[in-house]
Amino acid sequence: MVLYPKPAAIFLRDAAKLAFKPLSIGQTGIADPAALEDQVGVPGATANFVTISMVRNTPSDPAVDKWRKAIETKFPGDRLSVFNLFGVGSAQVMVEALKRAGPDLTREKVVAAFAGIKDLNVDVYPGPITCSAADHRCNKAPAWIKKDPGGAIHVLGVTPVSVQ
Repeated sequence: MVLYPKPAAIFLRDAAKLAFKPLSIGQTGIADPAALEDQVGVPGATANFVTISMVRNTPSDPAVDKWRKAIETKFPGDRLSVFNLFGVGSAQVMVEALKRAGPDLTREKVVAAFAGIKDLNVDVYPGPITCSAADHRCNKAPAWIKKDPGGAIHVLGVTPVSVQ
């Protein structure tokens, strides 16, 4: 489904009304299956929905407890989401590039630092981050996630992408 979350929710809600239950595959704009299930609002309508994710953890995974606690402390009443985890991974890569660029920052130093990142492991990405001067798609291991209707989100697997 190359749809934003609201149109995707409408599609799945209407499909459920018609007893149409296709395998639905989301993209990164629909990367939070819990939020989508809430938007759809029809029990079981997201049972055949899977989506690609840039992170290897679900918000309820114990591996991200420190990030969940940070969100709950800073923003009481909010919940850790897949989108928060996207930001954690991105921030960790940025911090690494800034460290490598050194204290006298220039644009050129930061660009060179990013280009030199190889096999960097961060808390939440499914695979190591490798960038180069010619390839700026550094996260090459997307995960596939699914939410059991009314239940937990699960990582189904990781698909490493090899770039020639």
